[in-house]
Amino acid sequence: MTSPTTKLSWTEYQAHEHARIERLFIQLVDAFRADAREDTQALWKVLEDTIAAHFAVEERHVLPVFMRDDEDEARALRAQHDEIRKGLAELGVAVQLHCLRDALAERFIAALREHAHREDVLMDQWLRRQGLAAPVEAQLAHP
Repeated sequence: MTSPTTKLSWTEYQAHEHARIERLFIQLVDAFRADAREDTQALWKVLEDTIAAHFAVEERHVLPVFMRDDEDEARALRAQHDEIRKGLAELGVAVQLHCLRDALAERFIAALREHAHREDVLMDQWLRRQGLAAPVEAQLAHP
């Protein structure tokens, strides 16, 4: 179920999305540890789709514009997306084979958190400098 359209700044929207991705990951790990295989598979699909959609929005709409002002940081963020995608693929194999190890899960969530923090700080500063911190309309799902 989705909530009514809500106006948020881009940084608020990003913070919400980053927190949602982290919650999904934690739910996935909890389901895996509980040996809830159907829940694990369902949560995996939601997590994978959510990260893909999140990256697609950033890579189509935000990073190309950000690149004009800070090419090095934009490329670094894109490289982090690529690394997270690799980690996601590795995680997907572990979920499919039902052999997810804590070390793999911890590395993945650490990479997500580091990326989210870096992105939040960089984008917030950049948007404020550009005067683009105005609200965006977002449909926010409340799982």
